[in-house]
Amino acid sequence: MDPLRRLLDNLAGPITSRELQQRLGLSQSTVSRLLGRAGPEVVRLGRGPTTRYARAVAVFGTDLSVPLFAVNETGLVEQIATLKALASGAYLVEPNVPMTPSWLLGNEGTGLFESLPYFLHDLRPAGFIGRQIARSLADEWGVSADPRVWNDRQIGRYLLERGHDLPGNLVMGQAAAQRVNRADVTVVDDRGLDYPRLASRALDDQDPGSSAAGEQPKFAVCHREAGHVIVKFSPAGTSAEALRWRDLLRAEHHALARVADHGIQVAPSTLHDIDGRCFLESRRFDRRGERGRSAAISLAMVDAEFVGQGHGWTRVARALVERRLLDEAALRQIGWLETFGGWIGNSDLHLYNISLAPRPNRFALLPVYDMLPMAYAPVRGEIRSTALRPPIRTLTDEALWRSAGAAAIDYWSTLADDDQLSSGFRALSREQARRCREVLGA
Repeated sequence: MDPLRRLLDNLAGPITSRELQQRLGLSQSTVSRLLGRAGPEVVRLGRGPTTRYARAVAVFGTDLSVPLFAVNETGLVEQIATLKALASGAYLVEPNVPMTPSWLLGNEGTGLFESLPYFLHDLRPAGFIGRQIARSLADEWGVSADPRVWNDRQIGRYLLERGHDLPGNLVMGQAAAQRVNRADVTVVDDRGLDYPRLASRALDDQDPGSSAAGEQPKFAVCHREAGHVIVKFSPAGTSAEALRWRDLLRAEHHALARVADHGIQVAPSTLHDIDGRCFLESRRFDRRGERGRSAAISLAMVDAEFVGQGHGWTRVARALVERRLLDEAALRQIGWLETFGGWIGNSDLHLYNISLAPRPNRFALLPVYDMLPMAYAPVRGEIRSTALRPPIRTLTDEALWRSAGAAAIDYWSTLADDDQLSSGFRALSREQARRCREVLGA
């Protein structure tokens, strides 16, 4: 067998020159010469005596390397790294910026990831819009209609071919980057005309837009005055289920206002009643002006890469603080948010509902979204109105528990007084305010 072929066949996983010499029975000079001949098919990891080598394979079945771009706040698309795939199934991120941010290099600080880098996993289709995208591609690409089960190559194809308008500011591949520059931003002017039309198109799986996560029906759009927004909407009509979703969208708007009153940044929202639907319009924090963007990574993916707790906003945040990847102020805010969510019946406190902004050496908390009493969301047509249990109180968080509880009293009282809510939800809110006062002794 050709010596170069033998060398490449023995480079499935990262290996040192000495190990190669022993495995192939060749001298150091011969191995060095063969490594040089291999060119881009060999990836060099590290420097000096501990240098390891691995065989590169086509990234997502395309080229031996793929550029990774970021769109900055002015809309400029600039390359920040190169992605390479290794025969072992690992991926290597090679930064192209002078001061490499630690988030780009991952937990080990080497840029070597055992599977698809965590910040790219976040870009797969997700939630209501993501399922629409996956369904639209299922027959054409032969992929599952459930994007959660897509493999690396399927995710990669999506990023390369459809990844020019994803959450955050990352763009994979030259073609997607060119589409960012060429694409016109569709700006709507008249909510009364445009929002009902966009809601119908979203429900018909047409043009789902940017793959914003979350299960509530929604669409993404750029409004001439409000800018880039995510718009959730209730079902049309006056059925019990439609009325409950209207109530919940108003409840989300009020919840974000209470969070903002506590000094925590939120995604600003406005409510619009149009053609029998309630539209909750929330400003996107990953967009700047018409074409600019900013980075955002879910707490779920940051946890998966750096911590591995798996659940619990506060648990993950505390572990990140211990690793000096998050500051104490953000931990306190996340702890308060999780407790407030408990007081108001937010049963959807999963790790994808908190987003972080990557900074050079740590992460920062991004504005809050999806804060609402999901315990009262309709389930298979059932309209639930059961009393909520207060969140657990521990010896170390009583002040936080009481602070979030006091905010919950204000919240439920506001809902009880909102004459735009259904009479049933106002009565439910009034009872919840009473129970919160009773538990807190207020």
